[in-house]
Amino acid sequence: MSIDVSFSLPSVGAPRAHRGSVIPNIPGEHVGGGYRMRTEGTKSTGPVEMAFAILLYAGITAAGLAILWAQRHAGLMKTIFAIFLIGSFVAGTYKMVRVRMHQVWEKKSFGAAELIVHPWPIRLGDEITLLFFRAKRQRLPLEVIEASIECNEMYEEESDDSSQWQSRIRCTIRLETPPLPETGQPLRFEWTARIPDGVPASAMLTHSAIDWRLYVRLVAANEQVADTEFKLLVLPEMRI
Repeated sequence: MSIDVSFSLPSVGAPRAHRGSVIPNIPGEHVGGGYRMRTEGTKSTGPVEMAFAILLYAGITAAGLAILWAQRHAGLMKTIFAIFLIGSFVAGTYKMVRVRMHQVWEKKSFGAAELIVHPWPIRLGDEITLLFFRAKRQRLPLEVIEASIECNEMYEEESDDSSQWQSRIRCTIRLETPPLPETGQPLRFEWTARIPDGVPASAMLTHSAIDWRLYVRLVAANEQVADTEFKLLVLPEMRI
C-alpha cells in the first residue's frame, strides 16, 4: 500500500455561508459495525437510442454538406469542410458503437458490485477493512486488478462574470494487488488500508466538496475494462 498526499487550500474568493449538514448521505445499510453498499449492474444504451443518435448526427452532417454544395464560390475550402464533416460523422459513429459494444460486454460479463467497509463511519487515522464482491457471469479470465482510495476536492471558482467548478486529487491510497481469481470463480477481494491524518474529511457544501471514493478496475484478458466506484464517508478523528 502506498499513499500520496497533497494538501493545500485553493484561492476561491471570499468565504460563503452554508446552511444544513455538511456530511454526505451515502446509501447503504449498517452490518455489524460496518456498512454495506451496492451498485446496480451496468446500464447500456438501447439500440433504439443509439440508432436515433446516429440518424440525428447523419442528418446534421447531410444538412451541412448541402449548405456547402449550395455555395458557388468555395473551391478548396468547400472540399476541406466537406471532408471535416464526413470525418466527424464517421469518428462520432465509431465512438458511439464502441461505447455501446463495451456496455454490452460489461453487462454480459459482470453483475452488481457490493462493498462492506469496517469500521463505519471512517475516521481520519483509522485502519479500515474493505470487502469487495462483484458477480461474474462468464468464465472470463482477468489479467489486472487495480484498486485505490482517492480524496477529491471540488470547488466553485468565480470570476467577474462566471463561475466554473474545479477539481483535484488531495490524497491517493494505492491498495495492494490481490491474487488473480481462477477462471469461473466469483470476485471477492479484501483490502486493509490506513486513512492518513492531516487530510480533509468528507464534506458537502454549497460551493465546494471533499469526496472520498474507492475505485476498482478489472482488466480482462481481451483488454476490456470494467470500473466500479463506491463513495466513502470519512469524518475527522475523535479527540478526547
